[in-house]
Amino acid sequence: MINFVVATHTESLPIIKFYNLKQIKSDHMFQVFRNVYSNIFLIISGIGKIRCASATMYLYGVHTKLKNQIWINIGICGHKNYSLGNGYLVNKITDKSSNQNFYPIQAFSHNFFTSSCITCDKPNINYCKSLYDMESSGFFCAALKFSTSELIHLFKIISDNETNKINIKEKPYISGLIKDNLNLIDTLVKKLKMINKVNYRKTKCQNDEIEKQYFYFCKNFDFNKNEQCELKNVLEDWNYLENFESPIKYLKIKKISKEEILKRLRNKLKHD
Repeated sequence: MINFVVATHTESLPIIKFYNLKQIKSDHMFQVFRNVYSNIFLIISGIGKIRCASATMYLYGVHTKLKNQIWINIGICGHKNYSLGNGYLVNKITDKSSNQNFYPIQAFSHNFFTSSCITCDKPNINYCKSLYDMESSGFFCAALKFSTSELIHLFKIISDNETNKINIKEKPYISGLIKDNLNLIDTLVKKLKMINKVNYRKTKCQNDEIEKQYFYFCKNFDFNKNEQCELKNVLEDWNYLENFESPIKYLKIKKISKEEILKRLRNKLKHD
């Protein structure tokens, strides 16, 4: 599932057309769009980090309700001297008012331009050597509550710099900036879908393996209810450590008590 969070309708329009999104008419809190076949959502948040955070939480809580999905914030930004129209994948977010930093994890190879971004509470006329916008920190903080940082990304397009100020009423210009970067945006979507697919397969394989191991131990040893719960927890921890061999092989099961099984697995986890 892909979730776009975009501040304005002007910025959203090229994305809505590109992915053939249709508005969910029953929604009155925010404008929400969806393609039911490709499972893509887009919400128009309004300008500012608080609105962006609220819209992100709303989209998750009302529509998607699935954890560890892809979240992308698309929008325009300013910079001291970067060329107008260039798109940047954000690698660091600084919230100007709190001075907190956040770091999206770029767990894929790419050829995107990258840059840090400062989120301001109001429009910034003092251009600096960082991207600046009004949404990024609010979006990232909210999305991090129900997804992982390698699946949360921000793609920002230069709309103004020190020698070229922006007029927000120039809607065709702003939409054009997004439209000209749609191929890069779609490349980002495809790369994140691959990561999500790998994560899903890995998690599914791990869960299947945990169930096999759990069934084996419960069938061959008389664990009570509390011990079964503890066994499940230990097996989950064990299987998330990729370098460990199967716990069944590790224990050399013959002539071992159920108490010894839990004790030896716990000790191994503690010391590695």
